[in-house]
Amino acid sequence: MKFQSSVFTRIKLQIIPIILTATFLLLNSTPGEAFWGKKIKEISWEEVEAIKTELNLSEDSRFYSYSNSDLKEALDEEMDSQNASGLTYGIFILNAIYEEKLIEMCYPDFYDEESSRFFSLLADNLTSWQKNFTEKTAKIAIEVIIEAYKMHGLSIGTSSLFLAVDLAQIGAGIIKLTEVVLNRALSFYLGARSRDDSHEVALSVAGIPPLYDNSQTATQEFFRSLWSKYGKHMSEDGLYESFKQQQREGLRVSLLYALGARAYPILTSPLEITPSPSYYIADKITAEFTITNKGVLPITFSALTVGGRGPDDQVADFSLKRDITLHPDQSYNYKGTLALTKPGKYHFFCTYQTQDGEWNTSVDLASGLTDEDRTEDIAVKTEATSAVEQDQEANKLYVEAYQLSELAWQVVSYSEALALHKKALTNLETIISRYPSSNVAVELIRKNELEEVREDLRWTIPLADAEKSLFACAVYLIKNWYTGGGDPVDDFVELSTIAAKYANIGQKDKALKILDELLSKAGELRFFEYRTQALGAVTFKYAEIGQFDQAFRILEEEKGIPQESVILQPIEHADLDQLDKVLDAVRATNWAYSQDWALPALQKLIKIAGRYAELGQEDQAEQTLAEALVGARGSSELLIEIAANYAELGQKNRALEVLEEAFETLRVTETSSTSRNRLSDNIATIYIDLGEKGKAIPRFLPKL
Repeated sequence: MKFQSSVFTRIKLQIIPIILTATFLLLNSTPGEAFWGKKIKEISWEEVEAIKTELNLSEDSRFYSYSNSDLKEALDEEMDSQNASGLTYGIFILNAIYEEKLIEMCYPDFYDEESSRFFSLLADNLTSWQKNFTEKTAKIAIEVIIEAYKMHGLSIGTSSLFLAVDLAQIGAGIIKLTEVVLNRALSFYLGARSRDDSHEVALSVAGIPPLYDNSQTATQEFFRSLWSKYGKHMSEDGLYESFKQQQREGLRVSLLYALGARAYPILTSPLEITPSPSYYIADKITAEFTITNKGVLPITFSALTVGGRGPDDQVADFSLKRDITLHPDQSYNYKGTLALTKPGKYHFFCTYQTQDGEWNTSVDLASGLTDEDRTEDIAVKTEATSAVEQDQEANKLYVEAYQLSELAWQVVSYSEALALHKKALTNLETIISRYPSSNVAVELIRKNELEEVREDLRWTIPLADAEKSLFACAVYLIKNWYTGGGDPVDDFVELSTIAAKYANIGQKDKALKILDELLSKAGELRFFEYRTQALGAVTFKYAEIGQFDQAFRILEEEKGIPQESVILQPIEHADLDQLDKVLDAVRATNWAYSQDWALPALQKLIKIAGRYAELGQEDQAEQTLAEALVGARGSSELLIEIAANYAELGQKNRALEVLEEAFETLRVTETSSTSRNRLSDNIATIYIDLGEKGKAIPRFLPKL
């Protein structure tokens, strides 16, 4: 019996831990997770499309090679499976977008329905992550993620992620907080903070609905965090566009990391140690090289330098450059100094330290460079004392300088030519400073040869800069443009398009620099026709990137700008005053009397009406649609667009009237079967959206 009891006891002791473990898993997992592992939420295809639209991926060349499947696979990847389990790139990006939208719906005006919708989206998104959450260190993990992925400019999204962490640790869900938004608490809080009220005062104004204590504390901290992230970027017109663009770029960067894209720093000009070829104790030497980021993501170097080892294998590094960030296609010209203290042989090499503390002492090379271009070996001697020795050393430097100058005119690359001119000038300056009484120095001064080499250097610098990036090249071309003859309009169009590309990827400062240079150069064009067409191209791009005030200033000051520059002005981001100006400008073109521009002008009027509706100006929208309707008769396509706009405005009867006219016009004018079928589909769709399927079926039964 003792034997049987002992066996039973051992079995019981083994089973109890298993039962406890299983119970823990069941209590802390969603169904199916306890035995099959954590369930990570995959984003839907609709959410993929929403991300593509919000981040404007279709206009970003960095994403052109990726399919929708590639994007979805990357978005469903976890960012840190160990410390922030279940937090995928998709959840992270959607969270940031929803959080920003929530702020916009709560300040400066409160939109009850929209704020509730975005908070619900935010809550649903975070709840799927909360189900996997158990780590107490998740906040630190999220901060590390942002740092690791180099999203230094990205601040949105973290507030609500931290809220989810806080609530998970007290066993609460985020859905409970929906009533906070519905009661305008966040809107009241942001309004109070914008009036310089303290956090405590703003909380009293907000009147957060009674929640259990821990949840209320988490909510208050959530409000504080939101203000710290968004507060300085708010205005009476909403969030600053520059801030929103910066945040979008940060999210695009995170997605590129998920897709496997990386920074790619390479050496684009060889390591040069000057002066040369002779080195002496107490000399102060200079090291230079250029490093360029050829990847699609930015990289930050904790340190950038030329490392060295001296005669006794002791460290002999040049001066360090700290915290250098290179964006895609951006270069950095390193220049450091070192005092030589011992005679003997030295070995130098280009190197950088990344933010994880790792050193790369074998930097990748651009095409045309070799291993010898990233290292340099020198021998340090004692000072030459006799006149003969000084003449010999000065002559060596002069011969090398002459050879370098000759070679500079033979190389194809301006960057190479610049490096050669610099080295030649350094040699000549070394002769003057180190061997001032030598015969070579006397002749250099007499013939003023230094100034000739300096002039060569000055001439080469802007060309070498232009060679390094599309932006620098564009600016150089504009600044050095000959405006005396030839048709330059196509060039203005191409260069202004480059400016718009920079704006699309969040580099608006570069876009404005190019457009400002083009504007200045356009004024120098001698022929009136060229000048007005060039100004038209520039004006169009100013408006496209949201600089409406500048665009309209040009239109007001310059007469003769082509009609298309006015009629085709982009209006997607126009505010009310700017939209009024666009409408006045379109009216002033007398489009009704222009065979070429009547159709584009009518299309613009319809878009203007749609934008008025988006801005809440329904009366102005209806007035503009009525104006467009007068000229649209006879065009079924335009009538369909107008009907759709009336439907959006809730003007059902007016929409049905215009649809009837569109159908009759289509029946008697459209001869192409392809166009007729397409337009018929559009008419049927609007009928159905208006709840009038019965009117659509008799006419478009084959389509339905």
